[in-house]
Amino acid sequence: MLPVYEPLLLVTVFYIGLTFVITQVFQKLENAVPVRR
Repeated sequence: MLPVYEPLLLVTVFYIGLTFVITQVFQKLENAVPVRR
């Protein structure tokens, strides 16, 4: 594996994990707060 791709892979994994955490937090917020329409 080329050294150039290591930071790119790290950033990709970081963003995937970050997106996963954000979606989990938003799901918990939606479940906790009743939506009024």
